[in-house]
Amino acid sequence: MRPRVAFVSTYPPRRCGIATFTRDLAAAVGNREIVAIHRSGDPMLYPLEVSGLVGTDDRSDYLRAAERVSASGTEVVSIQHEYGLFGGQDGAYILDLVDRLTVPAVATLHTVLRQPSASQRDVMSRLLDRTAAVVVMSRAASRLLQDGYLLCRRHG
Repeated sequence: MRPRVAFVSTYPPRRCGIATFTRDLAAAVGNREIVAIHRSGDPMLYPLEVSGLVGTDDRSDYLRAAERVSASGTEVVSIQHEYGLFGGQDGAYILDLVDRLTVPAVATLHTVLRQPSASQRDVMSRLLDRTAAVVVMSRAASRLLQDGYLLCRRHG
């Protein structure tokens, strides 16, 4: 039996490559829950598989989503990370969600910056410290994490 996975990401109908990626990945997983990151002013025409919304800039939504997902029978949370998706300075609100989870989280990093600002480096390093695993899209991204974010081999 497949574990129940909660995906935290943008999701169609939002026109975004990460939303499409998440839709396709979630469909392949099967036993899933979708928590869509929602920008104020965007239409709320989400498909039925979306069980929750997090307002991009509503910090309390991140906390409520973590509590709901943790209580839902989810066994792992998949966070699709891209710069600009999450609220707070350099996406720091996602850390509130991760800190409140009672189940492990896996971060999929769609972009690893070669020269992050101090704040971007801090948020990313804190996210990586709090997740059980990290997925990157290339060997180059893995090297950037190891070299630029001072990560140990387990994150490579």
